[in-house]
Amino acid sequence: LGQYNQAGGYYLKALKIDPNHLGALEYQGELFLIQKKLVSAKQNLAKLKRLCGTSCEEYLDLAQAIALSTKKK
Repeated sequence: LGQYNQAGGYYLKALKIDPNHLGALEYQGELFLIQKKLVSAKQNLAKLKRLCGTSCEEYLDLAQAIALSTKKK
């Protein structure tokens, strides 16, 4: 728990192997939110939208996380 830098490294490795991995894009986006990198999270959301549309689980989960994080402010 709380090993965000290590997790970020793993997401980068996964996305280097498969830049279109939906799960890695979603989880990396959620990590970006924890790190207060909203623009990066939204970039991942946009990529998910291009890859799987707006009804896939990964898109919906990250969209919800972004909505919740911006609502807290």
